[in-house]
Amino acid sequence: MDWKPRHVVNSNCSSIGGTLAPAGLDNAKGLISAWWEIVVTDPKHQDKPRVKAYIEFMKKYMPSVGIDDNTATPGYNNAYMIEQVLKRCGNDLTRENLLKHATSLKDEQPPLFLDGVNVSNSPTDYRAIHNLQICRFDRANWIPVGDMVDLDGIAS
Repeated sequence: MDWKPRHVVNSNCSSIGGTLAPAGLDNAKGLISAWWEIVVTDPKHQDKPRVKAYIEFMKKYMPSVGIDDNTATPGYNNAYMIEQVLKRCGNDLTRENLLKHATSLKDEQPPLFLDGVNVSNSPTDYRAIHNLQICRFDRANWIPVGDMVDLDGIAS
C-alpha cells in the first residue's frame, strides 16, 4: 500500500533526548508537534544568554539529566512564573492575593519560551499560552512549519 500516515505527537512527548533518540532518530523523521518552548540543543538558540543560563543550571542542579532531554524545560519555565507571581504578591501570601496575581499575567515571557510566545491570562480565562509553533522533526531538530498559530483565532 505504501501508506505513509502523518504522525503527530504531543510536545510533552517529543523531547529529542528523552523520547526520540531512545526510539531512534530515523524513526522520528517527519513527526509533527506543536512547540512554545525553546529546544536548547537547537543550534539557532545556542548563543542566547537565557539558554546558556539554563544549561549552567542543569549542569549544577541536575547533572544526571541530559541537556537534550527537554522534559525538564517546563519545570524551569514554571518555576520562573511562580517566582514572578510571588514577587508581585510581596508579603501578602493569602490565597486571594496569590490568585489575583496568578490570574492577571500579561505578556510575561518565561526564559525558555520561543520568541513571540508569552504568558497572559485573566480571572475569566486561565489559559496561559495563546500561540504556538507547528514543527516537523528532520532527524536532528524540530523545524518550524509556517507561521506561529494564534490559538485565540481558532474557533472553539
